[in-house]
Amino acid sequence: QSGKSPDLIDSVRYLQQQGAASVALVNTADSPLAAITGHEILLPAGLEQSVAATKSYVAMLMASAQIVARLAADNT
Repeated sequence: QSGKSPDLIDSVRYLQQQGAASVALVNTADSPLAAITGHEILLPAGLEQSVAATKSYVAMLMASAQIVARLAADNT
């Protein structure tokens, strides 16, 4: 949701060091995660009112499904 989780940022940095490309799906445009990837997809789910981050999580799942569907269509 916030793009501030140190374990997530460390994982992305590690993958980038291994040559992986990265894109951040974030609910906050100026998040540290978006900054290190250089590419972001903004999920404007709005301010979370609970610890569970349900809205941003569901938005991320939907965006991921759309990306996979598009990639699958491009490969057929």
